Amino acid sequence: MSEDGMPDISQKQVIIPTIVQEAAASAQLGDFRKVYPFVTKSIKKSLSFHFGCLGTGILLVLCGIGGIGHTGLFPYFVAAIPIGLGSFWLLLDFYDILFKPNLRREHSIYEFEDGIVSLKRGDRVEVFPWTQIAFFWRDITYNVNARTIGKLLESQMDDQPNLPIGRTVKVGQDLFYESLMSGYYKIRGYSAQSRELTIHHGYKDNIELGTRVENKIFDRLLSQAKQDLEEERVVLFGYFNISQHHICAGEKVLSWEQVGEFSVSDGEVTIKQRGESLKWASKKISDIPNFAVFRKLVEAMLHRYQQPSSVKKRNRRHTRKHHGVQ
Repeated sequence: MSEDGMPDISQKQVIIPTIVQEAAASAQLGDFRKVYPFVTKSIKKSLSFHFGCLGTGILLVLCGIGGIGHTGLFPYFVAAIPIGLGSFWLLLDFYDILFKPNLRREHSIYEFEDGIVSLKRGDRVEVFPWTQIAFFWRDITYNVNARTIGKLLESQMDDQPNLPIGRTVKVGQDLFYESLMSGYYKIRGYSAQSRELTIHHGYKDNIELGTRVENKIFDRLLSQAKQDLEEERVVLFGYFNISQHHICAGEKVLSWEQVGEFSVSDGEVTIKQRGESLKWASKKISDIPNFAVFRKLVEAMLHRYQQPSSVKKRNRRHTRKHHGVQ
């Protein structure tokens, strides 16, 4: 079944290993949704390229022996690079062929209704219910021209009938062509001893899976963070932490009234102090756990503390009246 309740035809013939079924049943993850296999590169293409490197190196050695094009030891030094790389890569290829025949099956992530199960080599499983995922990191990069070609606002979709056909992924409020993106994700549970799961480009449709995980946990983590703030607790986001009255970046503290600019661009968060042109703090998005929650909270706090003065006064009067203060 897909997110909208329709069956996923491509997943009908998936054979779920018994150990995965048992782990999902034990954690009460519900119905199976989709498998994201680890995709090995084409052995044929790899062997052809790596043999080509080795052949080029040998050809350079023969040219040196025959005195073609150059004399001395230079051809041998140049030849050492493709020979060394080609030999190393070929050893890795043969290792995969001999010892990893079931790599696709052994490295897969199985999505269920209420969580995911990661199957590792040697029948080792790791279970991550949505409710037990506490930290989520994402690092999304865009290939050449992705920002101008791949980024599509939802409102523009119906107005562009000749757009190239391809899968799109929603990141924030924008849609991107998946073929123009590279994604790297990491999740971890609440316990300090809990294992981390990395969802890298080796998994088929890893951007789809990473986006789905973030969407599944976002509402719960945002609600929890808002409650912490209302109860005067500090919410941690790695380098940054947020409270009712200020934002901290490392050891630096800035009240919400003094925040002059909060921007997200080119994979980086930038904060400037009011009246200052230099950055007060900056950090890569990939270094901020639960970035979507962090961004939502910061925007909400800035909206609360940086309203026009007339609105603030009216709110203060309403608050005093509500509490019976004249």
